[in-house]
Amino acid sequence: MRPGPASFVAVAVLVAVASNAAARDPSVDAALAMLGGDRSPKVRAQAALTLRAAGEEPDVRTGLLAALGDGDAIVRAAAANALGAVPHTDAFEALSRAARDRDPLVVKWAGWALRRTMASAPTVRVADVKVEVTAPGRSEELARVFEGALLGVLLANGGRFEIDRARLTMDFSSEGEKSPQKEPEDESPDDRKMLELMRQGKFDAAALAAGEGESLDAAPVTVRLLADIDARDAANGALARARLRATTTDGVVAWEVTAEGAGRPPVIPEGERDEYTTDPRPEDLRKDAVDAAGLAAARALVAGMKAPESPPGSVGGRTAR
Repeated sequence: MRPGPASFVAVAVLVAVASNAAARDPSVDAALAMLGGDRSPKVRAQAALTLRAAGEEPDVRTGLLAALGDGDAIVRAAAANALGAVPHTDAFEALSRAARDRDPLVVKWAGWALRRTMASAPTVRVADVKVEVTAPGRSEELARVFEGALLGVLLANGGRFEIDRARLTMDFSSEGEKSPQKEPEDESPDDRKMLELMRQGKFDAAALAAGEGESLDAAPVTVRLLADIDARDAANGALARARLRATTTDGVVAWEVTAEGAGRPPVIPEGERDEYTTDPRPEDLRKDAVDAAGLAAARALVAGMKAPESPPGSVGGRTAR
């Protein structure tokens, strides 16, 4: 009689527990105890920084998340630093709150950790898009052009971005996203990965896979996209400038990019013009400019959200907002 999936899971969990027990450094437990109970803020902050090396362990992450509410700013900042060093979306909401802390040191490190968490997230859900346009003529039509260019790039980005269609003005029902494939109800993709590794005799890898099932990245990352567009007629066509911000649902700005686009009339040789040749209308050139700005802004946002950010003050790091 062949063992069923439940037997494989039980074995894998036991292997994982045994492996973790053997590998656990006693200093981790000591640091957790100091983080949660020492009277000195400096000791608690140093304990949080020490725990960066064990930032994948659930009880460590629980302790660090709790430390984001510590009464001393130095401890909250150190906890944000540690969570940013090992980014997972389980910390997303807590870091979003910490990014609005009253202390600038906490804001700096929480903002850095928040951006790293969003950059590492396997899925980013776009809950809302708001576009404000300053332009001659019908600004709402230009807003739809920008939104279409923006969401078209996001939907073409390998399925990483999910769009809440109920909140949007555009209809993308036939674009970009694949129909979800049904999975067997009693087996998740992580279960199948673990079972396949065990069938191959790779028990250490299966133990690690068992720990991945309740992924630290299971919590959703949800953003709002806010854009300000300035579209103007120019001497030879139209120009559009866009500022695009990705914020958390409670208003923390995580990313901000700017982009420009131009709408130019086609160059038609004089010999090819006839009585049917017409010059493009100014409103059409403005649409072309806004569309180009939307594509450029979306690509800049996607590129920024793929690259984990260096710590503030380091080579390649950026200062906090």
